[in-house]
Amino acid sequence: MTRYTAKRDAATGEAGKRKTATGEATTGSAAKSTVADSASAPPPAASLGDGLARVLDSRWMRYRAQRESLLGRFSEPAVHDLRVALRRLMTVLQLLHRLRVLGRPRALKRRLKARFKSLSRLRDVQVERRLLADTASDDLHGFSEHLQDTEARLTAQARRQVEDGADAAVAGHMARVRDGLARYHARKDGKRRLRRGLGREVDRLARRAERRLGRVRARRPRTVHRLRLAFKAYRYALEAIAELQPAPELEALLPDAKSWQTRMGDIQDSRVLTSALAAYRLDKTQHVAGLRKAGQHMKAGRMAALEDFCERLEDMEAFLKVSRMAAHGALRQATARQEPPGGTTQPPHPG
Repeated sequence: MTRYTAKRDAATGEAGKRKTATGEATTGSAAKSTVADSASAPPPAASLGDGLARVLDSRWMRYRAQRESLLGRFSEPAVHDLRVALRRLMTVLQLLHRLRVLGRPRALKRRLKARFKSLSRLRDVQVERRLLADTASDDLHGFSEHLQDTEARLTAQARRQVEDGADAAVAGHMARVRDGLARYHARKDGKRRLRRGLGREVDRLARRAERRLGRVRARRPRTVHRLRLAFKAYRYALEAIAELQPAPELEALLPDAKSWQTRMGDIQDSRVLTSALAAYRLDKTQHVAGLRKAGQHMKAGRMAALEDFCERLEDMEAFLKVSRMAAHGALRQATARQEPPGGTTQPPHPG
């Protein structure tokens, strides 16, 4: 029996009897957890449309703040934080696209994805260097220097991409997205369609994660990576919904979502490092035996982590069902509030 069993049974039982014993589902750090790194629960929004506008604005402002921080110093944490901010912003834009609030924002998506991709390989190399620092082996000295040179080259490339001055154009795109959301919500059936559309999107993302969960195999690390990508999109969507209105039951599950993602991320980081070492070894004639031994040691550690993860798949399956139920409950809460007379009040756009 998993620690989510009671919640899973409630989620799959009668729709009107939704129970969530959040104390059983959360980790010990749940009390310290926040939604999207916020210090406290969000104040109530006047309406679902206002809540979505607020989430969009917070994602945009967080992205801009992280970009400025990265330009100050291209450290591993700064690169990671900007990538996370980009993913969260793109998740909200994807939600709005799926809700048909806006058409296909090709130009905006292209600019954001180009910036994200420029940081991805740099982030991989920075993680590889950090993991390699824990491995004491003279045979890996040359590989370490190779990673250091690669990081310097990728940092220069990423800095050019981040400094390309495209944020003014992105800000214009964002203003149009927000205006489109305001018009959509002002429609007679806008509130109902937003709630139903968000619910369908939660279901779609959860089902995709469940399908990939069912395909995970301990001897196939790529299956965990595919699950990780689907789970990450689901987690960021949950975070966005939790910010619409105070939603304690959903918020209490977010630390576990982060824990699952971190576990899968550690497996992927190890896989990337092993692959990089194998590619480096092909170009070298010295210390081949030592490099091979180090690669085998890394692979053994990754396989042990994979097997441990696979033993917990039932827990993750239950978590997906419980969190999906909590997200629908949060959406019902958000739409149960009475809208102010005359429609929604749009807060000023941050620019």
